[in-house]
Amino acid sequence: MPFFFVESRRPALRGLLLSVVLGAAVAGCREDRDPVPPPDPSVAGREYSPVVVGQWREYAVTDHRWQANVDSVKRYLVRERVDTVFTGATGEINYRVVRARRPDSLQVWRDDSTYALILNANELHRTYANRPVLELLFPMREGKSWNPNLYNAADSSSRAYLNLGQPFTQPNGRRFERAVRVLDQPDVSLIRRRELEQVYAWGIGPVYRHRVVIDFCNGDPDCQLGTGYIVRGLEREEQLIKFGGRP
Repeated sequence: MPFFFVESRRPALRGLLLSVVLGAAVAGCREDRDPVPPPDPSVAGREYSPVVVGQWREYAVTDHRWQANVDSVKRYLVRERVDTVFTGATGEINYRVVRARRPDSLQVWRDDSTYALILNANELHRTYANRPVLELLFPMREGKSWNPNLYNAADSSSRAYLNLGQPFTQPNGRRFERAVRVLDQPDVSLIRRRELEQVYAWGIGPVYRHRVVIDFCNGDPDCQLGTGYIVRGLEREEQLIKFGGRP
């Protein structure tokens, strides 16, 4: 730190000025040596994806399935429950999530599938059918992007944060005061449409998912390219309706 001396014809004043400057310099050097306090964990954004055993969330799901340009609609309920915790092959803590399904609230839940989550200081991984996906990257920042397929063999893609910390209202009208949208870069052309949007709410986790995977006519004899004819496709919307077991 540089020192600045002030000339004065009055020794007492010169001594006073020098002591003030030296005192400021020493204080500044002491401040440089003091350890910087660790950042508040909430700044990282991990509270948008809490993971604890016993936690559960229930979603109302609407599926649109197309085959030969014919749309069929199905509605049902899905529950995701953090069932157990185990140590993976790399020594990291894995959370086993059981996904159950039922046609409506009058029916019993039937387990449908399972997947694993790894939540650490920097990342949230989701592994389903031996395919790991980098769901979230910490710390969260508005506009921050990453490749969700970094740890699998799929083509590179791009995922980004949008509206971090802003309110979000589901199509069913339910509002969350503090949320973040997670958007995959869309792949839209004359022959395909691929889109994925997920929304995480503070202290709850994922509250909304919207996925579109559609193949349009690619020149087959039964259809004409560019007409919007859907050879096959799926549009799935999941909206949180209940949750519990939070920390």
